[in-house]
Amino acid sequence: MKITTITAVLFASIVICGAENLMKQKTTTYKVSPGSWYKGILKSKQLGKLIDRDLDMTSGKRKGMLSDGKTFQQAVAYNYHNIPKEKRFLTVDIDLGKAVDLDTINVIVMENNNMHKPSHVEVSFSQDNMVFRNPATCKEWIKKQYDRKAVLKGDWKQSRFVRIKIYAASTWLNLTEVEIFAK
Repeated sequence: MKITTITAVLFASIVICGAENLMKQKTTTYKVSPGSWYKGILKSKQLGKLIDRDLDMTSGKRKGMLSDGKTFQQAVAYNYHNIPKEKRFLTVDIDLGKAVDLDTINVIVMENNNMHKPSHVEVSFSQDNMVFRNPATCKEWIKKQYDRKAVLKGDWKQSRFVRIKIYAASTWLNLTEVEIFAK
């Protein structure tokens, strides 16, 4: 009886969770480029602390907050006050370590008020980190309390490098998690 129960729980877990999130693999690395952002926010003792908590300021390395499974935090946050709307975006360049056939990419941002509203997400793929192809765009966000999730599904063959651009509709952009799943 116990073996059956454990097997059922394990099977249910596999079905619900699906494939492994490639962002959690040790070989996966990422870089963040915030684009044009309002650096004047750094003068504020309170708000300046919110800027990119995922970046270790002494080493310049990423802490891995975009792949830790925690979405209610401030991982990669930037302020775009007085920045033209078309320049309010941040880019995440991800190296999966090897070419993989990809199926789903989830981008999760925190939106606790209208100042943190995301606009849309653009994703493109590369084998060599030079030529990016098969762009995909998502303008719809699934709302879950304070989180917003953009889900991009496709058939992206042999992609090692993934470039994600998240656009802000408002003054703040707060990226908390990226999930990438293979076929």
